[in-house]
Amino acid sequence: MSSERDLRKYASSTQWRLIAGFFLLLIVVGDGLIWFFYGNHALRLALICTTVALIPVGLIAGALWIMEKYLRGVELDENIAEDREAKRSDLSNTDS
Repeated sequence: MSSERDLRKYASSTQWRLIAGFFLLLIVVGDGLIWFFYGNHALRLALICTTVALIPVGLIAGALWIMEKYLRGVELDENIAEDREAKRSDLSNTDS
């Protein structure tokens, strides 16, 4: 039991599974019940409405994902710059 667990990776995979399960339930159960009770024409309209309703959700999720990638890149650049400054200060202190 000495193996280390990557809890961030586990949390990320759990979140993706929950999102996939939600969409599966939404489309299969929701639209499936519409088809069962109202027929093929209602199913087509339900699929169109579901797709149109998910467009803003996808745009918002995409924008947040892009912002996260950009900000993590900026954070990494700041950390690299801080490390370089620390090394320079250490070198100047040892020269004196």
